[in-house]
Amino acid sequence: MRHEIILQDPAAGVRFFHSHSPGNSVTPHWHHSLEILYLHSGSLRVDYPDHSETVQAGDFALINSCTVHAVVSCPNEALVLQIPDDLLEKQVEDWQLLTFTVPPTDGNCESAKKREVLREILVRMLDLCDHREEGWLLAFKSELYRLLYLLVRDFSTRKVQGEYEHSLRYLDQLRQITGYIESNYNRRIKVQDIAAVLGYSEDYLSRMFRRQMGIGIIDYLYEIRIGHVYHDLTTTDRTVASIFEQHGCFNRKLAVRLFRQRYGISPGQMRRKSHEKS
Repeated sequence: MRHEIILQDPAAGVRFFHSHSPGNSVTPHWHHSLEILYLHSGSLRVDYPDHSETVQAGDFALINSCTVHAVVSCPNEALVLQIPDDLLEKQVEDWQLLTFTVPPTDGNCESAKKREVLREILVRMLDLCDHREEGWLLAFKSELYRLLYLLVRDFSTRKVQGEYEHSLRYLDQLRQITGYIESNYNRRIKVQDIAAVLGYSEDYLSRMFRRQMGIGIIDYLYEIRIGHVYHDLTTTDRTVASIFEQHGCFNRKLAVRLFRQRYGISPGQMRRKSHEKS
């Protein structure tokens, strides 16, 4: 996935960029920002631990802060706005108790109007960034705060305090687990090794991780590994076998299967495809 940065002025307090994806998948993760994605072309799927949402051209996705999700995309182009937690905290009272959702496209005229207003604001923000006339940043912030107001008024529901505290506790545990996996992904590690290091029972660790992440620990471990494999296949001339070995793909059959699931072709085909482009 390639990002074209539209706005990187820290005074604005947000990230605003074009995403150009040839088709890809991103392992389960979360970030400390509210992400608004407007798809110009193509399609993608956002996978949450308990459901999936498909986004088509002309549609939106709202991904809440600290929400575990994975992304599987066809070739697409999207406009992305990321609003960090610290900005939300300063401007929205009890923002952490709000869940932001996009009204369904079910023929409801009121929902369609709300979505169109949101699209118009993003387009104006893009236009301001493109032209950068005198005072453009003031106008950009004005549109940003209008967008925040509409999100809170028309696109949010309130959850109870206990739900928020419960989710934070699991995120702390997941941060420990994923951090350990990412630091040791190329070693021969098993679920019991991770459980012993972090002080969990193997059974609890496996059940909790799958429930919260929507993927098993070993599959997640191999998702990390094949992400590194993809990078080396497309940027180096080393053999597929040596790349697999370096990145801990000891179960080659599983690694090839997961690689195909993520990228749609085998590692060998990916290597040949990358050489054809160069």
